[in-house]
Amino acid sequence: MRIAAIIPLAFFINLAMAANGQKISLSERNSSLQSVIKKIKSQSGFSFFYSKENLRKANERSNSDPTVHDHLGEVYEKTGNLKMAVVQWERSMTEYASSLPADADPIDVAKVQHKLENARVKLAKVAGTPGKQ
Repeated sequence: MRIAAIIPLAFFINLAMAANGQKISLSERNSSLQSVIKKIKSQSGFSFFYSKENLRKANERSNSDPTVHDHLGEVYEKTGNLKMAVVQWERSMTEYASSLPADADPIDVAKVQHKLENARVKLAKVAGTPGKQ
C-alpha cells in the first residue's frame, strides 16, 4: 500500500516541478513522510499541508502498515492529543512485531519505541499533576 500512496504523490510533485521548471533530487528509502516533505520543501520552497483526516483515511486503507500508524501518532502528538498518539504508536509496534523481519527495519522500530516511551512518560507526568488530565 505504501507504493500506492507514493506514486500519486511523486506524480503530482513531478508535475508541479515541471510546471515551475524546478527539479528535485530525492533518494529515500523507508523514510518518514515528514522527512521527505522537509527535503522537498528545502529544495523547492513549496509547503505541503496534510491533515489528521487524510492520515486517518490512509490508516483505514492500510490498517496493518506500521509506518502509517507511526505518522498518525506524530500528527496526534503535534496536535496535542498524546493519548491517541500512544494508541497509534502501540499499534505501530504491534504491526512491526507481526511483520516479516525483512520488513521491520530495527532503526524504525527503535524510533517508534522511543516516541512511545517518551509519550508514556509525558502522560504519566500529566496524570500526576493535580487539575490536569
